Amino acid sequence: MRKETDIMAVSKSVSKSVSKSVSKSVSKSVKKKEQPSRSLSAKKTVKTKTSERNVKFSLPNPEAGEVCLAGDFNNWDTCSTPLKKSKNGTWSVSMKLLPGRYEYNFFVDGNWVCDTCCLEMVTNSFGTQNSVIMVE
Repeated sequence: MRKETDIMAVSKSVSKSVSKSVSKSVSKSVKKKEQPSRSLSAKKTVKTKTSERNVKFSLPNPEAGEVCLAGDFNNWDTCSTPLKKSKNGTWSVSMKLLPGRYEYNFFVDGNWVCDTCCLEMVTNSFGTQNSVIMVE
């Protein structure tokens, strides 16, 4: 009976020792993962600035009295981007845009007009069409 008690005591002692050792090892491992690496925090993030592109919008409409451009790029403001009329009756404006996809339309004498030269159109939330331009 005494041998069994001794074996049980040794077994418990070994079990506690192994348990403590594993617990310390796991604890150290977890602590290491939680702490940020010094080499990562020392690095600086460099942002690359994407340059704006000069984009020209034009609409041939000699009969129009006033033409403005509205789209994603100016929060669909019908007054902020007026076009100038040339002698041949084509209205145009150039503006700087960052690369990306933009929806737009012309606002001609109080009415929305799609760009007749635009190859891509999408249906907007009002059930009409918006012109789409990809600036690269």
